[in-house]
Amino acid sequence: MSDSVLHEPKWPALWVRAAMRTAILGCLEAGPLHGYAIALALEGIGFGRPKGGSLYPILEELKMAGSVVDEWEQSDGGPGRRVYRLTADGRKRLKCERGQWRELADSLASAGMTGNGANQPSNAVIQAASTSSASTAAD
Repeated sequence: MSDSVLHEPKWPALWVRAAMRTAILGCLEAGPLHGYAIALALEGIGFGRPKGGSLYPILEELKMAGSVVDEWEQSDGGPGRRVYRLTADGRKRLKCERGQWRELADSLASAGMTGNGANQPSNAVIQAASTSSASTAAD
């Protein structure tokens, strides 16, 4: 497998962008990481390797939200680097977002399925659609 294939995301770019914040929090769950290590971890879970121009603004956003903190870490053999760590609020956010992603995946997996397994809208979906149509027609 070529190196360029490793850098490509496993999923469509729109999905990767939507899930990137949750994925970054997940990468930090095991412990603090510097930016390049986060990029490699994201690549390892199928998100491709984000460039610094997209990764660092998200890390800053997560920092401003209180989900991560950063510290400057000095290195014995080279330059220092900024290390990011998940906060208690970040752990709560990660747990919540993982649950939401699971619910979304479950909804997609069962979309349009009725109790008899036919690939048709359920009665609740039909009722909601007809109620919405009726209220729009009345306006």
